[in-house]
Amino acid sequence: MKQEIKDYANFQLEKSRNTLAEAKLLYSNNYFTGAVNRIYYSVFYSVSGLMSLFEFTTSKHSGMLSNFNREIANKGLVSKELKDFYVEIFDKRQEGDYRVYKFSAEEVKEWLDKAEDFINAIEALTLKMIKEDETAKKDGGFTLIELVMTILLIGILSIGLYQVVMWGINDYMTNEQYLHSNNSMTQAMAIIRRNLENAAVLTTTHLTINSNGKCPLNNNNYPNNGYPITMACNDGSAPSCSNNTECPTNGNCNNPVPPSEIAFYQYINGTPSQQLVVFCVYNNILYEEVTNGTGTTSYPLADNITGISF
Repeated sequence: MKQEIKDYANFQLEKSRNTLAEAKLLYSNNYFTGAVNRIYYSVFYSVSGLMSLFEFTTSKHSGMLSNFNREIANKGLVSKELKDFYVEIFDKRQEGDYRVYKFSAEEVKEWLDKAEDFINAIEALTLKMIKEDETAKKDGGFTLIELVMTILLIGILSIGLYQVVMWGINDYMTNEQYLHSNNSMTQAMAIIRRNLENAAVLTTTHLTINSNGKCPLNNNNYPNNGYPITMACNDGSAPSCSNNTECPTNGNCNNPVPPSEIAFYQYINGTPSQQLVVFCVYNNILYEEVTNGTGTTSYPLADNITGISF
């Protein structure tokens, strides 16, 4: 893969994020038709970056949608929900730009949230493909073709077919595991970043936490000290080491560790008007726990998370 193609894909991802920020600004000022236009283009730019890795470019929006469905959606590389959203926002943008159509605040907010999820997924897939290409070019990395050539040209002539096959497969699987872990971390950080951008509101009302959630440190002390964002240590206390940014180990700060949870309140439409969001890593899985007036629900977001600093 040429470097200029990878540079273009990264540029389109950045352009996609900036365009979505424009959509949020328009939405917050009640310019709903303009917001829908920018939501669509934020999706379009992310897809154009991904499709450039297949050396596909077009100025026609229908052509980009068609090729995306053929190369990505229909091969199961993204969920059906994301595929359907792309089609939906494609149609809604045309209705807003070329027809007499009035959008409601509720539906535009829903499309904003779906666009965030769509762009996160496309960004993770794009970065994964770029990383796979770079890993394949390293000395220890194998593509499937390189694995076959190694077996034919080196293995049979040196240490035997079986040993080379096992060596090549183990190396290939190690690379795949590394890429999966890297992709999971990228997705996890993107999700946390998106939630923090929309949250961190001050509140004097503490919601009741369900202690049966996956995040073991949930309690009624969030947020504490009047701060909108709270981080917690593995005993539920606030960080007390290194200028109150790290947690003690075995009761002292000689070997401090990062906090293991981050929590914040955010406002939502309807009733109740706020919810508590907690992120934690439990058994190498990143969980998001949402608490509102109806209880606490845990959502697994990404696996193979071996370490993350909140």
